[in-house]
Amino acid sequence: MKYQFQVFWCPACQAFSPWPKEFSDRTTYGRNIAAFSIFEIIELCVSQRSLTQTLNRLFGFQMNENVVRRFKQRGAEYYRETRKNILAGMVKGNLIHADETRIRLHAKSAYVWVFVTFREVVYFYSETREGSLVQSALGEFKGVLVSDFYAAYDSLPCPQQKCLLHLTRDLNDAVLDNPYDEDVKGIVTAFAELLHGIVKTIDRWGLKSRFLRKHLVDVARFLQTNFEEGVPERGRVEMEGSVGKRARQIVHLSEPRWCSLEQQQRRARDQSVCQAPPCHRRSFHAEGN
Repeated sequence: MKYQFQVFWCPACQAFSPWPKEFSDRTTYGRNIAAFSIFEIIELCVSQRSLTQTLNRLFGFQMNENVVRRFKQRGAEYYRETRKNILAGMVKGNLIHADETRIRLHAKSAYVWVFVTFREVVYFYSETREGSLVQSALGEFKGVLVSDFYAAYDSLPCPQQKCLLHLTRDLNDAVLDNPYDEDVKGIVTAFAELLHGIVKTIDRWGLKSRFLRKHLVDVARFLQTNFEEGVPERGRVEMEGSVGKRARQIVHLSEPRWCSLEQQQRRARDQSVCQAPPCHRRSFHAEGN
């Protein structure tokens, strides 16, 4: 049996070692050190400076922080195709949760976008919050997109569902900002009672349409009582003032393009919500980094 492989000769210790081809054609450090470094930085949130000091102390290296930084760059390049395949699989699926958050990088700000299913998650780095990234990543997605109320997501031509956590947070903020506004308290209380009934049904019967369908009447009654024009009841919330934003968000969900309760439960059932694994397949891609 014959083996053929490249070797690297170290002038300091006069020793030979194989070329690590995974992350670079010419480097002193192999795949294992690079993988360990990336794991420490991303998974354990260890700073590059601390990691460099740890490697030098444990293994007697004399590397600097630039070496560790290149590990991240080479790792991103090596797994670029993997990230692309994970995202392509997500786009072909039935459900994606999307969100973005602002981060601080020394003296400047940037954004991290995350797209999640029940089995995969992909991160994107962007210097701006422009919606072009969403269009390029999810432009061909035909399933249900779950997101907050950022307008960039509305431009996607797919059924959408708005995140109840974001809406609940906004409603709570409205109550705290307007402690003496009875209209605000009324709408938040009514929405809480509506949501409580739906969650109670799911806890007892699961995501079954024959049980969830009964709440369609409750949803229609809630919208008619609080928002529809011409309703004489005093509890109807006007689209003005501090509560206007939250009210418009709820009315926005009643438009025909948004998923009904039946559509939501059917797609959630297809994704096997109750059998989702505890760990995600994860991929990180930094544009320009």
